[in-house]
Amino acid sequence: MKKIMFFLVIGNSLPFIAKAQLAATRWTASVNIPDPTPCYLQFDKDTLRLFPVSTPGNALESMSYQLHNDTITLVKLDGQSPCSVGNAAHYKTIISEKELKFLQLDDACDVRIQVLSNQTWTSWTTSK
Repeated sequence: MKKIMFFLVIGNSLPFIAKAQLAATRWTASVNIPDPTPCYLQFDKDTLRLFPVSTPGNALESMSYQLHNDTITLVKLDGQSPCSVGNAAHYKTIISEKELKFLQLDDACDVRIQVLSNQTWTSWTTSK
């Protein structure tokens, strides 16, 4: 009985652990928007924002996110891309200590696919 309870507790905690793995992190890459631009993704509790490194106070895009195991669901809140507000997308995430990759599962927005899928995002630590 104790083993069953242990697995139930651990199994139900995995989505929280995965989300906690991204919350309060930043990841950087050069993004073609349309020219190569150093940018970073900032994950907060339930919001993901894309910033250019040169103007960190001006988010280019804001999305809500939910992480379940290795699948992230993104929903556009606002921003400069032609993606529709409220448009949802699904990606598989591959997270290591220093790298983050997104593999497209379902996304109707070509611009978001270009920004997320064609990059290896590197863990980036800087003072806020």
